[in-house]
Amino acid sequence: YETPSAVWGEMTGGDAVAHTVSIRINDAFDLSNPRYKGGKITWGSYMEMYRDEETGKYCPNDRGNLLYNSTGDGIKNIQDGVYDAGTRTLTLTFRQRIAIPAEGTVVNVAFTMYENFGFHAKGCENIRLEGAYFYHTTGMAIGMSSCRNIYLNRVFLSPREGMLMTATADGLHCMNCTGDIVITGCVFEASHDDCMNINGRYLTVKSSEGNTLTLTGLDVPVFPGDVLEVYSKEDLHIVGSFTVTAVDAKTGILTVAEDTAGAVTDCFAANITQSPTLTVRDCLMGNKRNRGMLIQVRNVTVENCTFRNICHGPVQIFSVPSSFGEGIMPAHVSVRNCKFFRCGATDVNIFSWSATGGTAPGTVQDVSVCNNFFCESVYYPVQVSTGGNVTVADNLFDRIGTRPDPMNPRCAVRVTCSQDVTVRNNWMLPFAKRFTVMNTREASKDKRNQRVVEEGSVLLEKK
Repeated sequence: YETPSAVWGEMTGGDAVAHTVSIRINDAFDLSNPRYKGGKITWGSYMEMYRDEETGKYCPNDRGNLLYNSTGDGIKNIQDGVYDAGTRTLTLTFRQRIAIPAEGTVVNVAFTMYENFGFHAKGCENIRLEGAYFYHTTGMAIGMSSCRNIYLNRVFLSPREGMLMTATADGLHCMNCTGDIVITGCVFEASHDDCMNINGRYLTVKSSEGNTLTLTGLDVPVFPGDVLEVYSKEDLHIVGSFTVTAVDAKTGILTVAEDTAGAVTDCFAANITQSPTLTVRDCLMGNKRNRGMLIQVRNVTVENCTFRNICHGPVQIFSVPSSFGEGIMPAHVSVRNCKFFRCGATDVNIFSWSATGGTAPGTVQDVSVCNNFFCESVYYPVQVSTGGNVTVADNLFDRIGTRPDPMNPRCAVRVTCSQDVTVRNNWMLPFAKRFTVMNTREASKDKRNQRVVEEGSVLLEKK
């Protein structure tokens, strides 16, 4: 874009009492352009950056300020912005007190969030995107909605020289897509939000009686022969599974083969038949603020991928019912032969939250995390919460827990509120004393855990 929505500069000062910071904008950007509205941010973001000595690339600093105004969730942290063309200084005012960064700190500022797409497809079939380069987009880089069969090969979302940000929102966002989603040999870097968010929307059961379910809307495709899994809103435990025999799209009434017994009213429903099969192979994701991959579908393979410098966690396998309506309960997920370097939060996080905060064991089913390399993880490399039939095996953990949670044991694999979990043949080079492969003591005290087994763990001595 001739007028990029993201710019950067260096910190020149700030006022903690007035909640302001001042940034001298790099000479490559002309903020006197009317499109910047005199520096005022309606929707956008503010990120303090650091330079990774190994890669030479700038990354968001998760110990600094990462603030934004988002059209997605209505959050507003940035109150105002004013630009002085004479000194090339952008002064931002925040709605709350922030820690003022040191003079010279590199800061990236974006003036859009989710408003636009670089590439968008809706209701399309057999999409092939290959050898495509996305340097900067004023919103999502690639958006796919209600599409069937998506193939991305050698798609590069990387910042052009002189830029620190690519997409001001997600790199790839797929919603309600079906068939195959195959992503190979791609690079997704420096986006503000997730590298990839692959999700299927859930429905809500308005009423149930006999062999009928009445749903609040059918924006998710449902066909005769599809199977719906129904979950309690209270703790997300599976209430029942129903095979659709007839669909009335106008009324939202489904006829099902099983008797509902009227017991599934005001529950969530997920069409597991229409969930896509997702394969992500030989990809690189990193140097960014939010998450790497959000996996909220079924039948998933993530293999031979590298994740580096991702602030809020590289891989999340989860469902959290929210205002976005994203996320059926994941199942049948494999994360294997991948490498994780210096990522914040949890590297592979298996979890779910209900609206009440209470969750049931066995909600996220059939997940394997095998033969991966985790290096310099900030917190737990692997966390299993509300999982069922989960295997964590043959992984190597090197110098993990550089910022351990003081409330919990120092470990590589943390298991809570789960059932049928096997942690087997994992190796660890401890960062410090009193590290363990698994939180065995905590897990044994958690009465929600059932049939959790650890075996064959190896702690390697530091030379």
